[in-house]
Amino acid sequence: MRGSPLMDSIRHAARVATLGVATLLAVSSSAEVRSTHVSLDRPSLARALSAGARTLSGPDGTAAPAIVEAPFAFTAIAALMPAGSDGELFVRVSADGHVWSPAKYVPDDEPIAPLDERGRALPLALDRASSVYFPKLAGKAPARFVAFEFRNAKAAPATVTLHFIDAGSTPSRAPRGGGRSGSLTLQDEVPVAHPLKPAIIRRDAWGARPQKYEYTLTLAGHLAIHHTAGVFDGLAATTEECAAQMRGIQAFHQDSRGWNDIGYSYLICGTGEIFEGREDEDDTTDVWGAHDGFNRGSMSVSLMGYFHSPYNQVPSEPQLDALVRTFAWMAEIRGIDPLDASLYEAFGGVQTNIYGHREVRATECPGDILFALKDSVRARVAEALSVFRNPSLR
Repeated sequence: MRGSPLMDSIRHAARVATLGVATLLAVSSSAEVRSTHVSLDRPSLARALSAGARTLSGPDGTAAPAIVEAPFAFTAIAALMPAGSDGELFVRVSADGHVWSPAKYVPDDEPIAPLDERGRALPLALDRASSVYFPKLAGKAPARFVAFEFRNAKAAPATVTLHFIDAGSTPSRAPRGGGRSGSLTLQDEVPVAHPLKPAIIRRDAWGARPQKYEYTLTLAGHLAIHHTAGVFDGLAATTEECAAQMRGIQAFHQDSRGWNDIGYSYLICGTGEIFEGREDEDDTTDVWGAHDGFNRGSMSVSLMGYFHSPYNQVPSEPQLDALVRTFAWMAEIRGIDPLDASLYEAFGGVQTNIYGHREVRATECPGDILFALKDSVRARVAEALSVFRNPSLR
């Protein structure tokens, strides 16, 4: 409870670092996104472990997690650890510091790159980075406390930085005549640029922040398949939940990875709804992303979910249908043959025109389960283009 010695020790176990930016407002939106880093040096980590020892015990009855109170109630969290450390990160969350969720394994994601997109050094460069975890508490209570531990570690992190994100509220918009019931899509408010273009939830509708600086433009000759690899982000059941997770992913990409904007061109929620990511309303050009390490000459679609061990989610049929529709539209307007391969110049080699992230970079993305569907997606895109180009087949 607040004011108790235990809660005071938890609260004082961390110091708020200046790596993040708190209270960032999304453009053209009422959604306020709060995002900050709490950095635990050796002494503060020891205090957090002491607080945990008085509250929770580890799986073997002796080890204890570190407990930290966040500066605000959070909807997403990620951890950043020094390169060279190890151990499997397990996280529990609590609304009050007394009742805790079960421990959840949060796998590592790709480490933080040394430079941002403009070639400037990043403060968290080369650190280990966890996946983004979207906790779910009973009764939808917001999480305020986190307990974390590193199991099976030979060189456990001596310092830890926690990235807390409060995604705020989704902008209020009534369902439109052209969208599905409860949808935030603004597609019916603007002229349809191409008959194959699917309905897309625009940035202002999901509450996106602005990009940090001007976009660099490119033209896509290749289409990349990704997964977000977030823990629980693939389980969103409503448009509002999807939009909140979009804001959480964007905050992690901008504030921890140091990118100009969310990395992907488009993201597809488990509902099958397509969200505009690092893109604009000009379909004659594409925005240079931050999705595979090369990016120039490609556009990316990321399915929200973890389609790999240990979670092994399976993409929903609405997600796969939306992926095919998005790729068919882009393939048609860019003249891309979905069944062919060509030079991906930025990568420096020939690659299938629709490729998985792991084919150009050492990564598990888009996960074994989704990557196994790549050829099926290519065939479905080719079929959709054939039907579009030959009205007699409809």
